[in-house]
Amino acid sequence: MHSSDGFPDDISYVKDIDYKLDAFVGIWKGFAKGRSYELHFTKITTVPKDTSEIKWDQIVGTVLIKDSATGTVIYNSADSSFARLTGSTFRYNTYNMSFIENTECGDGGDVFLDLKKDNPNLLRFYIISDADLLSDADCPGGLANYRPLFPFKRNILFTRQ
Repeated sequence: MHSSDGFPDDISYVKDIDYKLDAFVGIWKGFAKGRSYELHFTKITTVPKDTSEIKWDQIVGTVLIKDSATGTVIYNSADSSFARLTGSTFRYNTYNMSFIENTECGDGGDVFLDLKKDNPNLLRFYIISDADLLSDADCPGGLANYRPLFPFKRNILFTRQ
């Protein structure tokens, strides 16, 4: 018998036994469209709220975004008790995460991370907005005047620090 997530019923913990997640742990810096980005990734074991749920090893992270020219902080999730980047699964060599923030303006979405094969200190970051139906009235200042935190459908290359 299998549970709704596809695992046999007797599975209680999906552990990163080959340490693939460890390669993402640390501080990463990148630049795109006049902004500097800093990602802080840690590996955790998600403890389920219900004993019938499965525990998972995953990567969670915080984000710091600054204006490259002035150094002004545009966004900082480090002060939050809620991880803004939350990992889920691998698909081939790409790790999938969710970014949850500012959903009324379409900042949230699916994040895809992969390490360069020839240089594991380079990380490709790609985000696709999950905001299909946005209302101009819901986004402060309107959608036409809003600049998303991350450039969507564009790679950002990060370097391990």
